[in-house]
Amino acid sequence: NEKYRAWIAEDAASRHTARCKLCGKSIELGSMGEAALTSHMASKKHQERVNGGTSSMRISAFLPTALASSARTASAHSPVQAPVSSMAADASAVLSAEVFWTLNTVNKNQSFRSSGQSSKLFQAMFPDSAIAAKFSCGERKCNYVATFGIAPYFAELLLKRVKDS
Repeated sequence: NEKYRAWIAEDAASRHTARCKLCGKSIELGSMGEAALTSHMASKKHQERVNGGTSSMRISAFLPTALASSARTASAHSPVQAPVSSMAADASAVLSAEVFWTLNTVNKNQSFRSSGQSSKLFQAMFPDSAIAAKFSCGERKCNYVATFGIAPYFAELLLKRVKDS
């Protein structure tokens, strides 16, 4: 449909969801169908993005604070340093993708072994993606990220919440 084509994309998570390219939101189509798209299209956040409102974020908003400030300083004062901040942003995006993949694997109760060929799959599915080209999260890395990255983080978060309550 032409009125959705500019902002809607297929969601890799499920064939029953769509993804808004502007907002980054997954839209469940299972029960409401096209009405879900119409409803999302009318939302405040989506309208701000369509109209080019102030809600669009700079890439530095996704970087850790120290890295973001050094990236701003480097790009403002030395054009030679700019590729370094770009590489850091790329590395951060790849790491984020690997963490999201691991979270999805754990959340869906999939075995880590099921991630074995995921890197090759993403490279084949998204040949023009720099993130997919560098994505590397097979069985062993997925297990490592879950065991030594995500699990300790959530354990610490849980302990903090228990102590605070």
